[in-house]
Amino acid sequence: MELGLKDKVVVCLSSAAGIGKGIAAEAAREGAQAVICNAEAYKEDLLTAQAEIEKETGNRPYTVFYDVRDAASIKKLIDDVAVSAGRRSSAMAR
Repeated sequence: MELGLKDKVVVCLSSAAGIGKGIAAEAAREGAQAVICNAEAYKEDLLTAQAEIEKETGNRPYTVFYDVRDAASIKKLIDDVAVSAGRRSSAMAR
């Protein structure tokens, strides 16, 4: 399915497994920079998902840890991704 995600940044919360991981894999397959996220308690699962998505798509997702119960943690996650994505976009424009 073509969703027009090439060169976009896609943040997938709670994406160490299941639907979140599947969404991240499809975004990566389309050429998006997938950002997969989960709580620190699921670090091994998230790193496994990162490796599996990269193997399946050839596109390595970024991993970020956050606390879904903490609004400040979610805001920091989005802010950090926005800053990182902005840096990449500027570098690609040169």
